[in-house]
Amino acid sequence: MAAIGGIAVAVLLSTAKMAPAALRATLIALLLFSDVVSLISAALMPSSTHASGNLLGPDTLKWALWLAPAMLAGIWWGQRSFKGVSPEQFRRLVLNLLIGLAAMSVVRSVAGLVW
Repeated sequence: MAAIGGIAVAVLLSTAKMAPAALRATLIALLLFSDVVSLISAALMPSSTHASGNLLGPDTLKWALWLAPAMLAGIWWGQRSFKGVSPEQFRRLVLNLLIGLAAMSVVRSVAGLVW
């Protein structure tokens, strides 16, 4: 999540006068495009740690399959929660979620330094 600056992009886009549906669609397209580019790059990069000769190996597929249900549940929950929410509620919810994610990142970083 932090690799592409998703939190910063979401904060910037949430301050724009975009319709909530357009904001959500823009973020989904950005994240999808960046993930596709990352996967293509990883497939082309050599690595000495994998027997297949590149960064993508059997473990990548295993993790993708393992995490797919959580991703699909998140998409379903997000789509369901998005319906019937006013633009003001949507912006407030997005900003509160981003604040929570940022706080968790700070706590995790501090915990990593302390322990």
